[in-house]
Amino acid sequence: MIKSILLLILVLLPLPVLAQETAPLSLKTIKIVKISAQDRLATVKSADGILHLLKIGDELGKGAKVSDITKGKIVVEETTDQGVETVFLILDNGVQRIEKIRKTSGEHRPLTATGTFSIPVEAQPVK
Repeated sequence: MIKSILLLILVLLPLPVLAQETAPLSLKTIKIVKISAQDRLATVKSADGILHLLKIGDELGKGAKVSDITKGKIVVEETTDQGVETVFLILDNGVQRIEKIRKTSGEHRPLTATGTFSIPVEAQPVK
């Protein structure tokens, strides 16, 4: 049903708006209009006011690609000079925010535990 509504929005747009040349979408300037987690589609508005229907695999500017669309969230993998970042475009109660996660390179410290702990040992039968 949501997919039908999203498609209806695009069909009802005036033809000159759809025919315009548009600049590539930018993570910094797009506004989320609606997300359909069930259909894994999202409608976003670009800085020039044009609506776009996003699906997994669509590109958002240079080096950024939609990797997932879930409830309230568009996940984008963006390649930067510092490596690959996972960018979350989140729509929460009508408020949009961006969160980024980047893997860092370098030496990883081993996990350690402090304090006293025990490791269970399998019980042995009594002879």
